[in-house]
Amino acid sequence: TYNGMANCCVGQGNHQRALEFNERALQIRLAVLGEEHPDTASNYNNIANCHDALGSHDKALEYYERALKIYLAMVGEQHPDTAMAYSNIANIYETQGKYDKALGSFERALKIKLAAYGEQHPSTAMTKGGMGGVLCKLGRKAEGKALLEECVNVMAAELGEGHPNLEFYRGRLAE
Repeated sequence: TYNGMANCCVGQGNHQRALEFNERALQIRLAVLGEEHPDTASNYNNIANCHDALGSHDKALEYYERALKIYLAMVGEQHPDTAMAYSNIANIYETQGKYDKALGSFERALKIKLAAYGEQHPSTAMTKGGMGGVLCKLGRKAEGKALLEECVNVMAAELGEGHPNLEFYRGRLAE
């Protein structure tokens, strides 16, 4: 399938080729499932991930927002896929230096993830880590560092010391 080939390309770091496969997969999904389907939203998310990796952040934001719109309509505000979309949008806003918008999106994602997964889940922890980084950039270092420490502690306990995401958040904590 085109999605599978796109995933292989992402694993090889070839995001341009992955984008091409994801765009082909999207055309098929649109023809078969239509715009208002969670699988179509997933394809929009995958295309956004490629644009983000390629440095096209405005384009990534456009596709993440499309995915969010569908998730809100099809699975609702409290679904983990909706939280993922909010987190992805927050990451783009942070990259663009729009820290207040990033914080708002992270807050929405965190609310959903706490309800869906609880405090000790790695996905909840990563959202806290993202929020922590943004809070630090907004000058709210004590709050930000506290969230980053929570993130690191949960990830170390749940994923193990050698996990690459753990190292990323430890690096943010050290900034």
